[in-house]
Amino acid sequence: MKNTFLLPLAAVTLAVSSFVNAQSTLVIDSWRSDDKVWNEKIIPAFNKHYPDIKVEYRSPPDMDASKWNDDMEKRFAEGTAGDLIACRPFDGALGLFQRGLLKEVTEMEGMENFPSFAQAPWQTDSGAQTFCLPMASVIHGFFYNKDIFKEIGVNEPVTKADFYWVLEKAKRQGYVPLAMGTKDKWESATMGFQNIGPTYWKGEDGREALVKGSERIDSEPYYQTFSELKKWASYMGEDFDQRSYADAGSLFTEGKAAVYPAGSWDIMTFKGNVNMGVFPPLSKRKVMPAISPITPTWAWVSTHIPKTQKQPICS
Repeated sequence: MKNTFLLPLAAVTLAVSSFVNAQSTLVIDSWRSDDKVWNEKIIPAFNKHYPDIKVEYRSPPDMDASKWNDDMEKRFAEGTAGDLIACRPFDGALGLFQRGLLKEVTEMEGMENFPSFAQAPWQTDSGAQTFCLPMASVIHGFFYNKDIFKEIGVNEPVTKADFYWVLEKAKRQGYVPLAMGTKDKWESATMGFQNIGPTYWKGEDGREALVKGSERIDSEPYYQTFSELKKWASYMGEDFDQRSYADAGSLFTEGKAAVYPAGSWDIMTFKGNVNMGVFPPLSKRKVMPAISPITPTWAWVSTHIPKTQKQPICS
């Protein structure tokens, strides 16, 4: 169990060097509702070494992560942002760094131990500067209800044609074929676009091509991705535009949906509750392997707020 929170504990520990003399409470801001593990595991472990430093972990009070960006903008403006904040990957965190709100960690001891793909989401486009300490990655794919598959007489799909046949059979039998909604906005991007898209644009090579300007968002790989996602609408059930992430999870947990586009972050949500199998994003033919996206999803960094507002800690 110690390895589970080794990296979060290291992130907090790295912040201590100049913090001790600056203030007595270290505030951590994150969109992740991980209060329980922080308050019961990580913070007590940290306080064994630094008993005089109080650590406060702040996450959205209503567990609504969609509001976190706006909340953090207000805190940055008011000078009340946490000493350590969770970083979203790519453009969101890059914008904060370019505005001078995040501290650079390029030369932080230990950064050399992270592979380039782990650092890339928190680097400038040139790769010259790194501004967040990588913490976790997730892998995308699809969960499916084995009992429903057995009932409707289908096997785990291995091609896109298989995939749509499974969805069609589930639909005919009265199940919601794809348990996904679009109400919370991020689901269609994370469980849809970022799930199947890398197979079309060739993963990291495609992303780098966009950054360098040698590829366009309206080119064939992206057109194919959006066309594929358009097909999903026929299998997402009624009023999917009003279905939240939590609602979609409930459909799958309650045995009302056959397939759930998701990722490794949801494994523990369904473990023990659903007789579940998994399969990766699919290509047209078995001999054409699809890409299972591995996405660095969050990191930590010290805030860089003017001393007239708040004394920032050092990385």
